[in-house]
Amino acid sequence: MKEQKFFGLCAKHLSGTIEADEEQKLTLYLNANPDRQKIFQSLKKQWEFSGNLRLSYQTNPQLAWEKFSDLKSDHEPKAVRWVHFAYRLVAMMVLTVGLGFLLREFGKTEPYRYATFEGETKWVVLPDSSRVRMNESTMLTVEADFNEEERKVSLTGEAFFEIAREVSKPFIIQTDEARTRALGTSFNIQALAEESKIEIYVESGKVAFSAKDKELILTKGMAADFDKKTNQLQLIMVDSIYSNQ
Repeated sequence: MKEQKFFGLCAKHLSGTIEADEEQKLTLYLNANPDRQKIFQSLKKQWEFSGNLRLSYQTNPQLAWEKFSDLKSDHEPKAVRWVHFAYRLVAMMVLTVGLGFLLREFGKTEPYRYATFEGETKWVVLPDSSRVRMNESTMLTVEADFNEEERKVSLTGEAFFEIAREVSKPFIIQTDEARTRALGTSFNIQALAEESKIEIYVESGKVAFSAKDKELILTKGMAADFDKKTNQLQLIMVDSIYSNQ
Protein backbone atom coordinates (compact mmCIF):
# COMPACT_ATOMS: atom_id res chain seq x y z
CA MET A 1 0.00 0.00 0.00
CA LYS A 2 1.41 3.39 -1.01
CA GLU A 3 2.11 6.10 1.56
CA GLN A 4 -0.71 8.43 0.49
CA LYS A 5 -3.23 5.55 0.45
CA PHE A 6 -2.23 4.45 3.96
CA PHE A 7 -2.39 7.96 5.45
CA GLY A 8 -5.65 8.58 3.61
CA LEU A 9 -7.31 5.54 5.18
CA CYS A 10 -5.96 6.57 8.59
CA ALA A 11 -7.46 10.04 8.17
CA LYS A 12 -10.83 8.61 7.13
CA HIS A 13 -10.82 6.25 10.12
CA LEU A 14 -10.00 9.07 12.56
CA SER A 15 -12.58 11.43 11.06
CA GLY A 16 -15.27 8.72 11.07
CA THR A 17 -15.83 8.79 7.31
CA ILE A 18 -14.28 5.44 6.41
CA GLU A 19 -16.37 2.89 4.48
CA ALA A 20 -16.74 -0.72 5.62
CA ASP A 21 -14.59 -2.14 2.81
CA GLU A 22 -11.92 0.49 3.44
CA GLU A 23 -11.95 -0.32 7.16
CA GLN A 24 -11.39 -3.97 6.32
CA LYS A 25 -8.48 -3.12 4.00
CA LEU A 26 -6.90 -0.94 6.67
CA THR A 27 -7.30 -3.61 9.35
CA LEU A 28 -5.75 -6.33 7.17
CA TYR A 29 -2.87 -4.06 6.20
CA LEU A 30 -2.15 -3.09 9.81
CA ASN A 31 -2.23 -6.72 10.95
CA ALA A 32 0.29 -7.63 8.25
CA ASN A 33 2.57 -4.64 8.92
CA PRO A 34 3.46 -4.15 12.63
CA ASP A 35 5.53 -1.04 11.84
CA ARG A 36 2.48 0.59 10.27
CA GLN A 37 0.40 -0.47 13.27
CA LYS A 38 2.72 1.58 15.50
CA ILE A 39 2.35 4.62 13.23
CA PHE A 40 -1.43 4.23 13.20
CA GLN A 41 -1.64 3.98 16.99
CA SER A 42 0.58 7.05 17.34
CA LEU A 43 -1.63 9.06 14.95
CA LYS A 44 -4.75 7.87 16.79
CA LYS A 45 -3.29 8.86 20.16
CA GLN A 46 -2.30 12.30 18.87
CA TRP A 47 -5.79 12.80 17.42
CA GLU A 48 -7.47 11.83 20.71
CA PHE A 49 -5.00 13.81 22.82
CA SER A 50 -5.46 16.93 20.72
CA GLY A 51 -9.22 16.62 21.09
CA ASN A 52 -8.97 16.32 24.87
CA LEU A 53 -6.78 19.39 25.06
CA ARG A 54 -9.20 21.32 22.90
CA LEU A 55 -12.01 20.51 25.34
CA SER A 56 -9.91 21.34 28.40
CA TYR A 57 -8.78 24.80 27.31
CA GLN A 58 -10.58 27.83 25.95
CA THR A 59 -10.01 27.84 22.23
CA ASN A 60 -10.42 30.11 19.26
CA PRO A 61 -11.06 27.82 16.26
CA GLN A 62 -11.22 30.73 13.80
CA LEU A 63 -7.80 31.99 14.86
CA ALA A 64 -6.39 28.47 14.69
CA TRP A 65 -7.75 28.03 11.18
CA GLU A 66 -6.23 31.36 10.09
CA LYS A 67 -2.85 30.31 11.48
CA PHE A 68 -3.04 26.97 9.73
CA SER A 69 -4.03 28.62 6.46
CA ASP A 70 -0.68 30.43 6.48
CA LEU A 71 1.10 27.06 6.57
CA LYS A 72 -0.88 25.15 3.98
CA SER A 73 0.42 23.88 0.64
CA ASP A 74 2.04 26.21 -1.89
CA HIS A 75 0.25 24.29 -4.66
CA GLU A 76 -2.95 23.11 -3.04
CA PRO A 77 -5.65 21.91 -5.45
CA LYS A 78 -8.76 24.07 -5.60
CA ALA A 79 -10.96 21.06 -4.93
CA VAL A 80 -10.23 20.23 -1.27
CA ARG A 81 -10.52 16.51 -0.64
CA TRP A 82 -11.89 14.95 2.53
CA VAL A 83 -8.42 13.74 3.44
CA HIS A 84 -7.14 17.31 3.55
CA PHE A 85 -10.07 18.30 5.74
CA ALA A 86 -9.33 15.50 8.20
CA TYR A 87 -5.65 16.41 8.30
CA ARG A 88 -6.44 20.10 8.79
CA LEU A 89 -8.81 19.27 11.61
CA VAL A 90 -5.93 17.65 13.51
CA ALA A 91 -3.67 20.60 12.70
CA MET A 92 -6.33 23.07 13.83
CA MET A 93 -6.66 21.36 17.21
CA VAL A 94 -2.89 21.26 17.64
CA LEU A 95 -2.50 24.93 16.73
CA THR A 96 -5.36 25.92 19.02
CA VAL A 97 -3.74 24.55 22.17
CA GLY A 98 -0.20 25.29 21.10
CA LEU A 99 2.28 22.93 19.45
CA GLY A 100 4.89 23.63 22.11
CA PHE A 101 2.59 22.49 24.90
CA LEU A 102 1.61 19.37 22.98
CA LEU A 103 5.23 18.40 22.37
CA ARG A 104 6.13 18.91 26.04
CA GLU A 105 3.19 16.94 27.40
CA PHE A 106 2.90 14.22 24.79
CA GLY A 107 6.14 14.15 22.83
CA LYS A 108 8.25 12.95 25.76
CA THR A 109 7.07 9.39 25.33
CA GLU A 110 5.94 9.26 21.70
CA PRO A 111 7.59 10.55 18.53
CA TYR A 112 5.76 13.37 16.74
CA ARG A 113 4.90 12.86 13.08
CA TYR A 114 4.28 15.35 10.29
CA ALA A 115 2.75 14.14 7.03
CA THR A 116 1.84 15.51 3.63
CA PHE A 117 -0.55 13.91 1.19
CA GLU A 118 -0.55 13.66 -2.59
CA GLY A 119 -0.35 17.11 -4.19
CA GLU A 120 0.54 18.83 -0.89
CA THR A 121 3.77 20.53 0.18
CA LYS A 122 4.47 22.55 3.31
CA TRP A 123 7.10 24.04 5.62
CA VAL A 124 7.54 22.68 9.15
CA VAL A 125 9.43 24.49 11.93
CA LEU A 126 11.05 22.15 14.48
CA PRO A 127 11.59 22.93 18.19
CA ASP A 128 15.24 23.90 17.55
CA SER A 129 14.11 26.44 14.89
CA SER A 130 15.32 24.25 12.01
CA ARG A 131 12.98 24.42 9.01
CA VAL A 132 11.89 21.57 6.76
CA ARG A 133 10.04 21.89 3.48
CA MET A 134 8.21 18.61 2.94
CA ASN A 135 7.33 17.50 -0.57
CA GLU A 136 4.13 15.57 -1.33
CA SER A 137 3.49 12.11 0.14
CA THR A 138 6.18 12.56 2.78
CA MET A 139 6.38 11.70 6.47
CA LEU A 140 8.79 13.26 8.96
CA THR A 141 9.11 11.64 12.40
CA VAL A 142 10.62 13.73 15.21
CA GLU A 143 12.01 11.57 18.02
CA ALA A 144 10.65 12.01 21.55
CA ASP A 145 14.03 13.14 22.92
CA PHE A 146 14.68 15.58 20.07
CA ASN A 147 16.99 18.46 21.05
CA GLU A 148 18.15 16.88 24.30
CA GLU A 149 21.51 15.30 23.47
CA GLU A 150 20.99 15.20 19.71
CA ARG A 151 18.39 16.20 17.15
CA LYS A 152 17.16 13.05 15.45
CA VAL A 153 14.41 12.67 12.87
CA SER A 154 13.35 10.01 10.34
CA LEU A 155 12.24 10.75 6.79
CA THR A 156 10.21 8.85 4.21
CA GLY A 157 9.66 10.80 1.01
CA GLU A 158 11.43 14.01 0.05
CA ALA A 159 12.29 17.15 2.03
CA PHE A 160 14.57 20.17 2.00
CA PHE A 161 16.25 20.92 5.35
CA GLU A 162 17.52 24.23 6.74
CA ILE A 163 19.33 23.18 9.91
CA ALA A 164 19.80 25.62 12.79
CA ARG A 165 23.45 25.53 13.82
CA GLU A 166 24.15 23.98 17.22
CA VAL A 167 27.56 22.32 17.46
CA SER A 168 26.83 20.43 20.69
CA LYS A 169 23.70 18.76 19.25
CA PRO A 170 24.20 17.21 15.81
CA PHE A 171 21.17 16.95 13.55
CA ILE A 172 20.66 13.35 12.36
CA ILE A 173 18.25 12.23 9.64
CA GLN A 174 17.54 8.53 9.24
CA THR A 175 16.26 7.55 5.79
CA ASP A 176 15.71 3.81 5.51
CA GLU A 177 19.28 2.43 5.29
CA ALA A 178 21.10 5.77 4.99
CA ARG A 179 21.98 8.33 7.63
CA THR A 180 22.77 12.05 7.31
CA ARG A 181 24.56 14.03 10.02
CA ALA A 182 24.76 17.83 10.02
CA LEU A 183 25.48 20.72 12.39
CA GLY A 184 24.26 23.76 10.48
CA THR A 185 23.54 23.50 6.77
CA SER A 186 20.85 23.19 4.11
CA PHE A 187 20.28 20.22 1.85
CA ASN A 188 17.66 18.15 0.05
CA ILE A 189 17.02 14.46 0.69
CA GLN A 190 14.95 12.17 -1.50
CA ALA A 191 14.12 8.83 0.12
CA LEU A 192 11.04 7.48 -1.63
CA ALA A 193 9.89 4.08 -0.40
CA GLU A 194 9.26 2.81 -3.93
CA GLU A 195 12.67 3.94 -5.26
CA SER A 196 15.89 1.94 -4.96
CA LYS A 197 18.09 4.99 -4.32
CA ILE A 198 18.34 7.55 -1.53
CA GLU A 199 19.67 10.85 -2.88
CA ILE A 200 21.06 13.97 -1.23
CA TYR A 201 22.09 17.38 -2.55
CA VAL A 202 23.92 19.92 -0.33
CA GLU A 203 23.07 23.57 -0.88
CA SER A 204 25.23 24.99 1.91
CA GLY A 205 27.50 23.86 4.76
CA LYS A 206 28.82 20.34 5.25
CA VAL A 207 27.11 17.00 5.93
CA ALA A 208 28.17 13.41 6.50
CA PHE A 209 26.13 10.97 4.41
CA SER A 210 26.60 7.34 5.45
CA ALA A 211 25.24 3.84 4.82
CA LYS A 212 26.51 0.27 5.30
CA ASP A 213 29.62 1.41 7.22
CA LYS A 214 30.61 3.77 4.39
CA GLU A 215 30.60 7.56 4.63
CA LEU A 216 30.92 10.54 2.31
CA ILE A 217 31.57 14.12 3.44
CA LEU A 218 29.61 16.49 1.23
CA THR A 219 29.97 20.25 0.95
CA LYS A 220 28.13 22.98 -0.96
CA GLY A 221 27.12 21.92 -4.47
CA MET A 222 27.87 18.21 -3.98
CA ALA A 223 25.41 15.34 -4.36
CA ALA A 224 25.46 11.63 -3.60
CA ASP A 225 23.20 8.60 -3.55
CA PHE A 226 22.95 5.21 -1.92
CA ASP A 227 21.66 2.28 -3.96
CA LYS A 228 19.68 -0.04 -1.69
CA LYS A 229 19.93 -2.89 -4.18
CA THR A 230 23.72 -2.85 -4.68
CA ASN A 231 24.62 -1.24 -1.31
CA GLN A 232 26.78 1.28 -3.18
CA LEU A 233 27.37 4.78 -1.84
CA GLN A 234 28.70 7.22 -4.43
CA LEU A 235 29.07 10.83 -5.53
CA ILE A 236 26.89 11.80 -8.48
CA MET A 237 26.59 14.65 -10.95
CA VAL A 238 24.44 17.43 -9.51
CA ASP A 239 22.64 18.11 -12.79
CA SER A 240 21.40 14.53 -12.90
CA ILE A 241 18.97 15.01 -10.02
CA TYR A 242 18.72 18.66 -8.95
CA SER A 243 19.37 20.78 -12.01
CA ASN A 244 16.84 23.33 -10.73
CA GLN A 245 18.69 23.99 -7.46
